[in-house]
Amino acid sequence: MSRKSFRPVKPFLTYQELLVKLSDDKNLIIPDLESAKSILTDISYYALMNGYKSLYYDRITRQYVTGTSFNDILALYYTA
Repeated sequence: MSRKSFRPVKPFLTYQELLVKLSDDKNLIIPDLESAKSILTDISYYALMNGYKSLYYDRITRQYVTGTSFNDILALYYTA
């Protein structure tokens, strides 16, 4: 009988908590937390971060390339 492996459920995080995690754990520069929070409220975290991070995100280290800012990812969103 085969066992299915289940991925752990990620805890719910507020936009503020997501931004702090991106900044502290993922090395993303966020110049203005309040502005970023407002943007995520309008666009959604997953549409922005999962859709446009690939150019700046190192899958091995699971961090953003040094010097990458929230505004870099936002610029890709608006030009795509």
